[in-house]
Amino acid sequence: MSGLPDSPSYEEDETLAKLQQALDDATGVDMRAALEGAIEDRKAEIRRNARDARHAD
Repeated sequence: MSGLPDSPSYEEDETLAKLQQALDDATGVDMRAALEGAIEDRKAEIRRNARDARHAD
């Protein structure tokens, strides 16, 4: 099953990919928590940008 047609694509975001790679490589609990927060923030930004783009059409 694929996502909704208007759902943002996280796979294409280079910043998110780099954050995910850093999370995969992180060992410290504090570092992992900070990276998880940054990933969630980036996903929220991608969703906002996608929503704004739809409303601009």
